[in-house]
Amino acid sequence: MAIKLYPHSNNNGALFIVIAISIVLCQGCLYRPDTVSYKAPIPAPSTVSSSACIDVTGIVLGDIIPNATVFLYETSSLNFTIIMREIRITQPVSWGVVNESEGFMFSCLSYGTYALVIPSSSYRGAVGSPLPYEFDCENLSLRIAFQGGDSQYAVGAFSLERGPSPTPLRVKHSTGTALTSASVEAIPCHAIGLH
Repeated sequence: MAIKLYPHSNNNGALFIVIAISIVLCQGCLYRPDTVSYKAPIPAPSTVSSSACIDVTGIVLGDIIPNATVFLYETSSLNFTIIMREIRITQPVSWGVVNESEGFMFSCLSYGTYALVIPSSSYRGAVGSPLPYEFDCENLSLRIAFQGGDSQYAVGAFSLERGPSPTPLRVKHSTGTALTSASVEAIPCHAIGLH
C-alpha cells in the first residue's frame, strides 16, 4: 500500500512548528556559565529560610592549568588538621572546572562548612588556593576560614552562615599580602544567587 502525497497540501506550517519547538527546547542546552555576564541584580530577600541554597563563585590564586578541576567537600569543622584529614578519607560532594579567567562556581550550597580543593599537580608554577568571593549581608555571610594546604593539595575553607559576620573579612595571600573582599572582587549582597 503506497502513501499518497497531495501536491497541493502545505506542510511548511508543520515544519515551522517542529523547528520552533526544537529551538525553544534546546535553549537550555546552550547555557555556559563562564560566558554569561551578570544581568541586573536581584535583591536578596530580607529573610532566608534554613533550606535556602546559595550560588558560590570564586577565583583560584596561583598559576593554575586551564580547565583544572576544583573539588568541593562538605566538612565537619573549619580546623586545618581536621579538613586535611577529611579530604583524604571522604568523597567530594561536587566538582567544577576552573574557567579561562581562573574562576569557578558551585550552585545551590546550603548553610555549612566547606573546603575547596585542587591537587597541586594542577598548577604550572606558583600554587595558590581556590577562594570563594566573600559576602557579608544583613541575613547571610560567607566567611573564609583559611587558605593553605600541603604538598598534595591547595585548600580554601569557608562557611556559609546565617547573619552577617561578626568581624571584618580578611584573607592572607600565600605571599603574605592581606587581601580584603574588595580586592578579590566581592560580590555585592544584592547579586547573591539565592534559590
